[in-house]
Amino acid sequence: MKLIVVLSLISCFALAGCRSGASANNTASGTSSSSTPASSNTAIAANTPPKPPSLDEQGMKIGRKYFEDRLVQCGDSYYTKIENHNLPPAEAASLRNYVQYRDVSFPLDIDPVSDINRMNGLEWSGRVTMRWTYMRTAFGFAKPLRWAYWQPQGADIIFVKKNKSGWKLEGQFDGEKPACQEVERIPEGQ
Repeated sequence: MKLIVVLSLISCFALAGCRSGASANNTASGTSSSSTPASSNTAIAANTPPKPPSLDEQGMKIGRKYFEDRLVQCGDSYYTKIENHNLPPAEAASLRNYVQYRDVSFPLDIDPVSDINRMNGLEWSGRVTMRWTYMRTAFGFAKPLRWAYWQPQGADIIFVKKNKSGWKLEGQFDGEKPACQEVERIPEGQ
């Protein structure tokens, strides 16, 4: 209802036909606009296409997806598994490491794009950082496999850039997404 009143007032002033004492529902000629169904103004607003995401939003989504493709969230922790793909599969599986992260955030830092970089085609540049307060590892070479001591805070960074040819990621976060059941069965230990 407020949208219709505002649109009526805008129309009234735009047509310069508002008379003293004219109501918001009157047009420049003084006739009532109630003959136009209220739903037509609402339909115009409803058919407005959604605003495309900003470059900042797109950069954040791409950087965060990079991490989420390599992590699984189980409860209040994130986990990844790391394998050495240079070894035969059976040996690599026996040396698999698991990493647990707690108190995780994914802040976005936007880098300014210089005029020179812009002229060379760079449109946007930033970093998505995976920060954690606590981290521990279960090392595959330790038999039996157990969680090691907790370590203090740290971070991994992925650089995200957009140029005319599209989005590019720089940096490396080694890891594969494990199943929650894999990490939940690793016993505590030191």
